[in-house]
Amino acid sequence: MKPIEVFVLFGSGYLCGLSTTSGFILQGLKKIFANRWNKRLEATWIAAWAFHAIVCSLMTVLLIALAVVGDQPGRPDYWPRFTVYALGVLGGMAFVFLSAHLVNIGARNWRERA
Repeated sequence: MKPIEVFVLFGSGYLCGLSTTSGFILQGLKKIFANRWNKRLEATWIAAWAFHAIVCSLMTVLLIALAVVGDQPGRPDYWPRFTVYALGVLGGMAFVFLSAHLVNIGARNWRERA
């Protein structure tokens, strides 16, 4: 694999990892602003979350098909390419989970001060 291929595979996996798990950050932000929450905002939030989840899930599968498999479904370097992509996904997910943990700590501290 060329370095640019590794960069594209890891980068697309990283973006998929970020996008598919970013709902955890949004949940922490919702906790921070819970005192300003109403039914209409809740319905909008749920609709946006559902759209986000569907699009991100489909884009992850599409990027695997485009970036990893490409135009050669029986390619001999499938597993190394998939491994680089999967490491990107795991890296993006780890970043979001760490960020969500920190946002939840901030939300807890925010509520205690208010």
